[in-house]
Amino acid sequence: MKKIVAFIGSLILTVGLFAQGKPSTGLTDSDVKNFIKNYPTFVKESEKIGIDESDLAILATYGDIEKLLEKIGISGPNRAEKLSMIGYCVAVCTIDQNMDAETLAMMKALGLEDPAASMRALINEKDYEIVKKNYAALKKVLELD
Repeated sequence: MKKIVAFIGSLILTVGLFAQGKPSTGLTDSDVKNFIKNYPTFVKESEKIGIDESDLAILATYGDIEKLLEKIGISGPNRAEKLSMIGYCVAVCTIDQNMDAETLAMMKALGLEDPAASMRALINEKDYEIVKKNYAALKKVLELD
């Protein structure tokens, strides 16, 4: 579970490097489904080449992970950005699923911001909808339960 949390955290940080407004990464339903289907292979191949989840943010920025992403079925271009967007959108979906209206109202009354607000500003709605559509399967493969 710690690896998954570290993985998602590194993806969130990576998106921060790529995000400039809300441009779409070109993420497709097929990209997300291939990521889900091939996630175990992705983890194994990452370990084989000496990459752990904490390294992904750095590697993605330099393109060193592109071949692996191509191998698991993430279409190009922008494979690393797509991987980052998947992670970022999963984080927003998770927050959305776990924050009820009462909790959000209480946070607002205390002067606290919606925890996903800053992340929402960095994701594209089209990309988010694709991830949201596949969220149940992503949640299962990433062991977010």
